[in-house]
Amino acid sequence: PRRLPFTLREAVLATVLGAFAANELHRTIIFANNPETSVRDVHRRVRYMSWVQKRLDVDEITLLDVDMGAHMYFSGWKIVDMAGLVDVPFARHSDYNKKFVGEYVFAERNPDFGHVHAGWARATKIPKHAEWKERYIEIPGYPIGKKKLHIGNHIRKDLFIETVKTTAPADSIRFDGGIRLVHLDLPSPRVAPGGELYVDIAWQAGFRKVGFRPYLWLDDGEGHRTVHALPPGYDWYEVKKWKPKEQVHGRHRLPIPSDLPLGTYDVGIALVDDDSGLSLVAVQDGSDLAESEHRFLRGDWTSPFQVEIVSPEAALSTAESTRDQALAEASAGSCEAVWPMWKDAQRHVLRRVAWAKGQDQGIRDAIARCHARRAADSADTLDSARDLIAARRWNHRLDEVADPAEALAVHYDGWGRAAHSDEDWETAYAHLSMAMALDPTRSWTRRLAEEARDKKLGITRPGQDKPAKPAKPAKAPKPEVDGDA
Repeated sequence: PRRLPFTLREAVLATVLGAFAANELHRTIIFANNPETSVRDVHRRVRYMSWVQKRLDVDEITLLDVDMGAHMYFSGWKIVDMAGLVDVPFARHSDYNKKFVGEYVFAERNPDFGHVHAGWARATKIPKHAEWKERYIEIPGYPIGKKKLHIGNHIRKDLFIETVKTTAPADSIRFDGGIRLVHLDLPSPRVAPGGELYVDIAWQAGFRKVGFRPYLWLDDGEGHRTVHALPPGYDWYEVKKWKPKEQVHGRHRLPIPSDLPLGTYDVGIALVDDDSGLSLVAVQDGSDLAESEHRFLRGDWTSPFQVEIVSPEAALSTAESTRDQALAEASAGSCEAVWPMWKDAQRHVLRRVAWAKGQDQGIRDAIARCHARRAADSADTLDSARDLIAARRWNHRLDEVADPAEALAVHYDGWGRAAHSDEDWETAYAHLSMAMALDPTRSWTRRLAEEARDKKLGITRPGQDKPAKPAKPAKAPKPEVDGDA
């Protein structure tokens, strides 16, 4: 008899292989349209968020994310790894227990930036935490194609938004439309043409529903002027969302034209309404400035500040003098004053990046040694520990920092283990965590600390047996009732 082209076995095999091929083709198409995140892709995000860091003028960043390799290689930030690849606490709590996340992420680490969206947002449930909703805002995405933005970039609000007790500070400058200028500072007002001027400014406009645009001008009174727009809330936080007791800061680096003549310049602020395009008039000492002589726009305000445009050599000399003052503060034991003063030194010459980079490590070493000396001189163990932890922040490799920190970590480890044995979980976690902060290489200490945390919070991490529920007490027998009673 003539053989059929396919046997039943061959038909079944062809069906299975066809289904497999169709599935693989479907997965290939999905992958082609949405490829895995590459190092280059994450590096793009690092560059974008580094720009955000510079714009906010934040010195150190703690990041909540999952793409570790490129961040650890390129950023220099502290990492909170939701995936648990380089983060022991998250690795041990892969179920994203709400109590654990609340304490570890929002109480202990308090990340400055967070990249949370899509699948990881659903898996970790972090956006459902009240702290996330209250503390973080999403900023615009960055381009990853001609028509596509990569979203999910969040920053902590208090990096530029301050909650205060009053809606109308007595020393603020009031403008039409319910706007108040509550803070203005130019800490480094000697700069050179072609350099940058650092401005710290803050606003309140909690009842306003329309945006506004501030302009800062420099004017020498002889016909030379430069004007810069200062986007309120960096244009990340819309004015209509501002709350009445929020002061919204902006820290701006304003380019100075290279052809601006040397001299002394007055500094002023003008405001323009986004809807009408009209200037918003300032009120100073109860007087409306609408009819006063203005320098740039009708009703603008001239501040008490002045800026000196000087030669590059003079600006550098001022920066070096301020740097020397900062180092003197370190020698005198005023450790906390050093870094702000060093930042002010840099702000005189913001575009001299190589000069600042060449000085930076020496400043950090000076602060670390300052804290180490103060720790050695302190009779209080807790104060010593705090100073050594602060010293580690600036340079943990210095012998005068590492040796006493490791020695004190041994003591805290011993106290923590004793409390652990006594099942005093609060004390055990506090001491073991301090030991870890002093010497992060203590892996067994870290394990005991996480065990104490679990006991303290009353949670059972994945892989552990849940404690048996206590047996219900037996019911007492009902008393017999005499029928003749």
